[in-house]
Parts: sequence; structure tokens; C-alpha cells
Amino acid sequence: MTDVRAAPLPPETKRTASSFLLGIVFILSGTFAILMPVLSTLALTVVIGVALAFSGVSQMVYGFGRSGWDRILNLLLGALYLACGLVFWLDPRSAAMILTLLLSALLVTQGLGEIVMGMKMRQSRTWGWLVLSGLIAIAAGIWLILRMPIAGYFAPGTILGIALLFEGWAFIMTGSSTSAWARPAKAA
Repeated sequence: MTDVRAAPLPPETKRTASSFLLGIVFILSGTFAILMPVLSTLALTVVIGVALAFSGVSQMVYGFGRSGWDRILNLLLGALYLACGLVFWLDPRSAAMILTLLLSALLVTQGLGEIVMGMKMRQSRTWGWLVLSGLIAIAAGIWLILRMPIAGYFAPGTILGIALLFEGWAFIMTGSSTSAWARPAKAA
């Protein structure tokens, strides 16, 4: 009888398959987050809340082992993390608004910085792209603020979904570019 068992897969093929599968999981998760933005926003705020609360408790435990100002600072920061975590966890709707306002502020600040950098690089042929990017970021930040409170319910989840989609495609493309999927070159 002949042995019909398959030969073990080479490591490149395993990495390619795992990158592809991870990419599919990210794409499905991102699609869900985009299709269910309110649910994904609330889930996101609860997860952030739990992480903040856990970090706060951990920092407070660490602080009890310290002395002097180091102890006081760690206990205060731990209490702040814990309080923010509890707010996020227990009131995810308010937390979604906070996240959206922080995102708005980040976009406006980023946009202003890009415009300033672009203006300083006017001798470059590509300075206009940086200014355009800055204007778009400012417009997006202002749009979020003007659309509050509605934007607070869907923006964090939608942005998470978009990020997951891009991450998923990045894993798929990274996996597909490995040598396991490439055809060997013919000898000349």
C-alpha cells in the first residue's frame, strides 16, 4: 500500500493561509461594524471602558507599592483611569459622544497642522496635497461637530469598520505577495 497522507505544508504556505484568513475575519468584522454602526459604537465604548477600568485598578495596585509622591501620582492617575472607564462602561452613549468630540478635535488639529506644514513646503511641487488633506480633515472635524449628537452614535463604529476593512485587505494583500503564492521563475 502507498501512503496517501499529504506532505506537511511549508511555512510560507501556512503564513499565507493565516494572513488570508485573518484578512477575511477583519473584512467581515469591518463590514459588520459599518452595517451596524450604532451597535459597534456602543460595543467599542464598552470595551474601551473595561480596558480603562482594568488599567486604572492595575495602576492603583502598583501605586500602593510605591512611596511618597510616586504613590500619590499613581493612585490619582489610577483613580482617573478607573473613573473614565466606569463612565465609558456604564454610560456608553455619553462615552460615544466624548469619543466623537475627541475625534473632531483631533481632525481639526491635524488639519491645521497639515496646512501649516504644506505652506512651509510651498517650494515643493506636492505642497498642495498636504494643504488639501488638511482642509479635508478640518471639514470632517467640523462636520462631526455640527452633526452631534447623531454623529456620536455612528461615527466611532463606522470609522472602526473602515479601519478593519483596510486592515483586512492589507493582510490579504500581504499574504498574497509571499513567495508561497508567487510562481517560480523559469530558468533562462
